[in-house]
Formats: sequence, C-alpha cells, structure tokens
Amino acid sequence: MDSMHQIAFDPVFKTPYVIGIIIALALSLGFYIVKNGKAKIIRGVFFTLLAIILLNPQIIKNQSFSQPNYVIVVTDNSPSMRATNRLDGVDVAHKRLLDELGKIPNLKIIETAINKSDGANLVRALEQAKANINPKQIAGAIIITDGLVKNAVRMNYDFPVHQILVGANDEKDIYLKITQNPVATEVGQIAHLKLKIIEHGFDLQHTELIVNIGNQPPQKVMAAFNKEIDLKFPVLKRGKTPIAISVTPLNGEISNNNNYITTDIEGVRERLRVLLVSGDPYEGLRAWRNLLKSDPNVDLVHFTIMRSLDKDLNASDDELSLIPFPTYELFNERLGDFDLIVFDKFTRIEALPDEYLQNIVDWVDNGGAFLMLAGSSEAENEGLLSTPLAQVLPFTGKTKAVDKEYKPQITGQGLANPITAPLKDSQNMWGNWTRIIEATPKGNVLMSGDGAPLLITSYFGKGRVAALLSDKSWLWQRGYEGGGPFRELFRNTTGWLLGEPALENNLLTMQSDFSQITINLQSDKDDILNFDGETQKQTLKPDFDENRAFTIGISNISDGLYHASYGDLSAFNIKGGGDEITENDLRASRDYLNNKILKTASSAFFIGRSANGAMPKIALKPRNTLAFDNGLYLIDNKILSTNAIEKHPIINPVFAAFLLALTGLFMWWREGKNPPL
Repeated sequence: MDSMHQIAFDPVFKTPYVIGIIIALALSLGFYIVKNGKAKIIRGVFFTLLAIILLNPQIIKNQSFSQPNYVIVVTDNSPSMRATNRLDGVDVAHKRLLDELGKIPNLKIIETAINKSDGANLVRALEQAKANINPKQIAGAIIITDGLVKNAVRMNYDFPVHQILVGANDEKDIYLKITQNPVATEVGQIAHLKLKIIEHGFDLQHTELIVNIGNQPPQKVMAAFNKEIDLKFPVLKRGKTPIAISVTPLNGEISNNNNYITTDIEGVRERLRVLLVSGDPYEGLRAWRNLLKSDPNVDLVHFTIMRSLDKDLNASDDELSLIPFPTYELFNERLGDFDLIVFDKFTRIEALPDEYLQNIVDWVDNGGAFLMLAGSSEAENEGLLSTPLAQVLPFTGKTKAVDKEYKPQITGQGLANPITAPLKDSQNMWGNWTRIIEATPKGNVLMSGDGAPLLITSYFGKGRVAALLSDKSWLWQRGYEGGGPFRELFRNTTGWLLGEPALENNLLTMQSDFSQITINLQSDKDDILNFDGETQKQTLKPDFDENRAFTIGISNISDGLYHASYGDLSAFNIKGGGDEITENDLRASRDYLNNKILKTASSAFFIGRSANGAMPKIALKPRNTLAFDNGLYLIDNKILSTNAIEKHPIINPVFAAFLLALTGLFMWWREGKNPPL
C-alpha cells in the first residue's frame, strides 16, 4: 500500500461567496491603509485569519492499494482423461496446485473446467472465466490436462497459458486408425477398408487383429505395425453391415480403449431386376407396369398369363405365346438374378408347374423379396394359396372376394411402420377401393379395409413378403374419388421388401458413455436379444412397447467392445470409447497446445498419471519475462487503485476561532487607543 499527500480547500460556503467575501475584505483593508489607519498590521492579520477560516484548507492523504492478480485454473475432465484413468490424478494435481497458488500474495484464483478435449471447449472455458475480470489483472492460466486438446484455431492471449500434464513423457500406446473407409459397394462385390495399427514405445513388428462382421464368427489376422492394411469384405446384402475391428492389447499401454474401431459396409444395387408375373390383363396392370418402369434403375421382366386352367384351346404353349417364353431359364437357371418377384392377379396354369413355384419358395427362403397382388382367383382356389407359394404368403384360410366400397385405413401397426407411417397425415382424403379379398393374416397388418386385412407384411426365412388383398389399388392412380398415394405406398412397399435402409423397421443400435451401454431395438419380429462382450454376456426377451420399440441400459460393465444381435440384426459399440478416444493417440503430450494451438507464452510440466511427480515452482514475474527453469511464471500486473482518502484541516477550527477572537480584541484595543482621524 502506498500513500500520497496534497493540500486542498474545502470552503465553508459556496466558493463564489467565499471569494466575494475575501475580495470585500481585501478592498476594505486597502481602503483602511489608504486612510492611514493605526492598526494596519493587526487588521491585516485579522482579515487573513478570517479568509483562512472561510477557505478551510485541508491536508489530503490518498492511500493506493495493489489490485489483485487473477490466475485461471482449468480442469480437464474430458473423455481422454477418463479413458486413461487420469481423473484421480487430476484431483490430486488440482489440490496441489491450489495449495501452491495460495502461497502467492495478492493472487486470486478463478476456476473452470472442460468436459470435451477440443479447442472450442477450452476457448469457451477461458472466455467465460475472463468475463468478469479486468483483462489487465489476468496473471495467466494453468490447465490441468493430458494435453490432448485438439481441433481448434490458433489462440492468442496477452497472458501465459501453462499446462500441468497428468501423465509422463514416455508413455506407450497402440491404436487403430482408419485411412480409408469402405465406399458403398454393389452386392456381390468386394468392399475395402484400409487402416493402420499405430504403435508408440513397444518396438514390435506384428500383432493380431480380430475382425468382426455382423453376426459372423470373429476372424483373426496377423498384421504389421505402422503399415497400411487392406481388409476385404464380401458384400452380401443391401444396406449396412456393421464391422468391428480390435487389436490385441499389450502390457503397459496407457489405455486399451483405443484398441477398437467400428464402422460399416453398405451394399447397394446399381440396377434392380424385377420379375412381374401377371394374370389376366386388367385396368391396374398398366399402373403397376408404369410404376416399375418409371424407375431408371429397374430392369423389368414381365410375364403375362393370357389364359386360365378352364380354357382348353387345343394348342401347344409355344403356339399360344407371342414369343417363346423362357420359363425354364427364368424359374430354374436365372431366378437368383432377380431382386424382387411380383405376382399380380395370378391364376394357376400348367406353364408354371409346382416345381417352378417351389423354386421361388426356396429363393425367398434364402433372402428374396416377394410381393403378391391378390385377385379374385384366390377366392376360387385357383390362386397362390393352391400352390407351394402358400408357404410364404402372409395370410391363410378360406378367402372370399367381396365387392364393396371402403376407404383403406392405416392400422396401429402401420402407424409405427416406415411403409405406411409417412402417409398417415393424408389418409382422411383418400378415395375408396371397391373390392377386398377377405383372409386370415399371418403377418403384420399395416392397412385394413372395412376391418379386413388389406396390406400385410411378413418374413419367410431370410426373405421378405408382402401381400395386397385387393385388385383395385389402381383406382388411386386414376384419381377415383380424389385418388390416393398409389406411387408412394408401393414404392415404400417395394423399398422395404428390398431392404432399403431408409425404410427399415428392424433397427438395432447401441450408444455408450462411461457409465453404461444403451441398446435401442425396433422390430416387428419376435426373437431373442443377445448382448455380449469381453466381460459380459446377457440374453433377454424384449418387452416391446406399442410401437414395437425397446430400450435397455446395461451398466456395471468394464470398458471394451460389445456386440448385440437380434435375429439377423447386429450392432457394435465401444464402452469407454467415442470420437475423442477411438483412432486417437492417448499419450499425454505438450505438443498440441504448444505447437498447434497457442500463440502465447507457455510451458508444460509432466507430473505423472497419479500426479505424484514434482510440481513446478510458481512465481509472479514482470510482463515479458521468459519461463524459468523448473517453474512457470505468472504476470505481476502491478495495477494500483486509490481506495481510501483521509482529510485533515491545516488549522484546527477551535484554535483558529480563538486566534480570530484574540486578534479582534487586540485590533479593537489598538484602534481604541489611537482612534483614526
């Protein structure tokens, strides 16, 4: 604390009045002297004392205090700290640092924390801490961290930013890094994933990779460190297949949580091959044919049955065909080339014997997609129910064709299904259909007509099946009574049959944090949910809600790679991982902040993962001081402020009044003895 003295006046009246009085006194004294008064000196003393009393001179004493310096302490609680078990060390380092800072006089501490290891969070934490501080009083910032603060623009502060690194400068680690993700690949081709196993500190040449593809058994591959590895995956189906790759942990790694990566391969069809088998021509056939041919990615093969069983024309099949139709080639040799088979108002004929139809059953069982558009022949026992294809159909029982007007409606199951859920907002404006084939459903009823099942979906083996129990859907295409979403409904239906990811209603995903893994399942199948990993195996029957959705959190499990499966669905997730962990070097490092982010003066000190190493010496130094050996410096800003003022009168008022009275008496006596002429 410094003090400074100065003299000031504190007039007893307003300054103009006091000045006026003093001027009057001076004029009076001058007139008295001109008149040769006998008490000139004593009168001058009297007037001077009176002027001093009126001016009231004061001695002002200012007291200046040094403003405190502020240091910002940032605690790094990010996932990389958790994944490497450094959080206990952070707590120890935090306490030790506060103890050291508490020994420095006139230094105040502002604390903040970051929960993600990215530069944006660090900048935000520093800016929030600075918000209520005079920038000229900031002595510096100290970050208790592992140094893995990345992905930030260069930062420039007018104070030093130091690191207390909870770790050592000789840590060891291996981790996986994808150098090229698989691109979308046509089904039947090979997808490529390229990666490296990056090694620090072990001086090894090879290790073992474990490759997991969906629900297939794990595969083991020997691979070299620090060299690009090209893994090849056959693409077996449309949509995404999850992949998880792990590397065998080594003793001494700073963390095993970056020994895993997850990604997926996506199978696509550049062109879809569709076989349309139609019965007697009718008004809706053109609508269906135009719908399928409107997609430039669809190759359509159309086979129309021009006669039924009860028509004997005394002619051979070759003579009845416009061109010789390759039924044997289609239904025996080339059946596997098709992605979707559609039977529209099928009527049983000799040209398609049961042997061919059984081939279709086997094709669906192995993953094919089949759509049936029912006609009146189903009610006459001349349709698909009378063939081997009855095995795959999602309905059964005696069918009955009913001619009546009704408005198709989305069912409760349909409201939760990606085929029909997008259409729900417009269903009050749909036009009527005029025929329905009544049957008993075996699958999921997505739409109904006057209470009877209308659109049904189901599974058969690895394949998918849908059936529309009406031959009047084309009325929507023609705009009858306002029409309806003909194209949208059947594009969604065929998309679901073909396994389009956007129309998938069977979804299995996993999310994780550092406390648990959460499994999310949506499915219209009933199956068993399996969850397993390195330390946990669990089997359960999901209790679905009304939307056929199920969520469960699994806790009290160790970090590592986990796999969940439900039927043919599969998902991988890494507990203790995440974007800040996977594919990242987890060794404590001073380089990210010092070389890539900070432009300001800084220093970094390793104190061990348990924070039991030597803590750097901390001292306040003048600005622009370089870092000193084994220590870090904070700026002593030396900002002073006047926060106390003391005032004392130069002449004690009582004493001044006494002198004034005494002088007045003497002046009266002197002038009385020698009265003026």
